[in-house]
Amino acid sequence: MSSDGERQSAEPLPASDTACILVHAPLGSDASEIAQAIDAPGRRIEICADPDALARAVGTAPCDALVIVLAHEGAGTCVGEILAGMWAREPEWSMPPVVALLEPSLPPPPAVERLRQDDRHLPVLVLDRPVGPKALASAVQAQVNFRERQFEIARMLDELAASERRQAFLLDELRHRTRNTLAVITGLFQLTARRAPDLESFRRDFGERLSSAVQAQTRLSSEPSQALSLRQIVETHVVPYAIDPAQVTIAGPETTLTSRASFDLSMVMNELATNASKYGAISTSDGQLDVSWHRQNGRTILEWQESNGPAVTPPDSTGLGTSVIEAQNLAANGSARIEYREGGVYWRLELDPGALES
Repeated sequence: MSSDGERQSAEPLPASDTACILVHAPLGSDASEIAQAIDAPGRRIEICADPDALARAVGTAPCDALVIVLAHEGAGTCVGEILAGMWAREPEWSMPPVVALLEPSLPPPPAVERLRQDDRHLPVLVLDRPVGPKALASAVQAQVNFRERQFEIARMLDELAASERRQAFLLDELRHRTRNTLAVITGLFQLTARRAPDLESFRRDFGERLSSAVQAQTRLSSEPSQALSLRQIVETHVVPYAIDPAQVTIAGPETTLTSRASFDLSMVMNELATNASKYGAISTSDGQLDVSWHRQNGRTILEWQESNGPAVTPPDSTGLGTSVIEAQNLAANGSARIEYREGGVYWRLELDPGALES
């Protein structure tokens, strides 16, 4: 199944305006008469005057052709090799059909013989001439329907592959977030215990902080995507992880993101806040976190600066958390970066203009 997903990235399906019916009938006005007889409203018909033109028309994979109509005179050895090569290049789901219009009084042409001998059971429909316009149009339409079902199957395979990739990502994210949540709870417990003067204060303070952290996780996991302001995102997904809300300062002009960008940035903020509460500035009572944003040259620059926290070092390896923090869906021109400074983590993101609500 993964191969279908890989195929999609390298071999996009033909757009509706490029898919066409190919006609190769080199004798006299046969091609024009065949095209007129096919009479397929809404379908583009392309006449291939010679084998080279046919080779160019079927040279991409998957092939744009809905059906290829061959006249007896155009079904020579060269055309047989062109069509055999076309089918050899096609992905497994793709079998462009051929309608061959043959003279029953003549031996089968080389192209048809070549294709009949192929053990792949190629979709070649042979019609004896003369073929009435209605019969030809009906036969071609049936093959077009057959080809369109192939494209529909390919799109379903692509959707299934994309769904499988998303499910795999969500499973990894669930595992990652579960580990982070346990670490955050442990950190909240230890820091609250150190600062609480008595058991009742500990119970109250720890309960409030735990409830805030759980609410942030719940919003990220269950709420439908909606357009949010930067301030809303930081207040929801960063402040709950601090021992004291005063440790987090938020500054910047009113800026609202699109629903998709809001969700993506919420994941990034949640990841940064989780790490900061485990290893960074807000893992201690003296730490400080400043989240700010400003406009520069028509773009919005978002900055995360930790200070007075434990010394931080780059991770030994990159995992899901690192991928989330890179914020590839949000960055403009690859400008997201993270630095592990002496006083704490510094993270900067230049927001893509498309991430902002117009």
